[in-house]
Amino acid sequence: MAWLSKWPLTNLLVVSLFKSNQNARTQLDEQLFADGSIACQSKSPQARTKDTASTRPHSAGETMDSAAFSYVIRRAQPADTEAIARLELDSAAYEGRLEPLNFTPTELARLWQERIRSLRYEVLVAEAGQTLLGFVGIMAPAGGNGFIQAIYIAPAFYHRGIGTQLLQVCEKIFKLRKCPRVVLYVEPKNHNGQSFYRKAGYVATNQKFRHLTVWVKEFASSC
Repeated sequence: MAWLSKWPLTNLLVVSLFKSNQNARTQLDEQLFADGSIACQSKSPQARTKDTASTRPHSAGETMDSAAFSYVIRRAQPADTEAIARLELDSAAYEGRLEPLNFTPTELARLWQERIRSLRYEVLVAEAGQTLLGFVGIMAPAGGNGFIQAIYIAPAFYHRGIGTQLLQVCEKIFKLRKCPRVVLYVEPKNHNGQSFYRKAGYVATNQKFRHLTVWVKEFASSC
């Protein structure tokens, strides 16, 4: 096609990358989200463990605290971004940050909306009914290193296994995309977060991203 030869090479690369990412997402939907969401069951209060990246103490009268409950993990939609932003701001207060999260709720919602619409990101939410329990944002380029941008659980639902379930779904995505390793950053004073990732097989390195510690998990080449 003559018109194709007139297109700048960068434009052709962008189109090729877009189609590749779109095909990868379609394949992922068929394998992991065939029913639109993944059904999950929370842990009961008696079975609580420190599975969240937080230092928030237990409090009385938490919502859904009397028993285990059902919830789903699904792909985030642009309409979820305001709730995602509020949840991140609420939960970030408990992770021992050395630097504040300098975003307004509107700014953070806009950022997550851009990520959701970008084919470079996979953003998943955990919800029970109309209640947002947590979310995770990752990048999983086919054959490249995976990256966990953020994983947050609503403070009222800490220690219920929700963070673990979100992480396990993410790792299925990384393996489906043939990512050889996964990288993430953790606050140096976020001791519960460090315990959470260590338990899941992640290892702290000597590398830093600004003040954050770089953690890595290697996947077998056969995955």
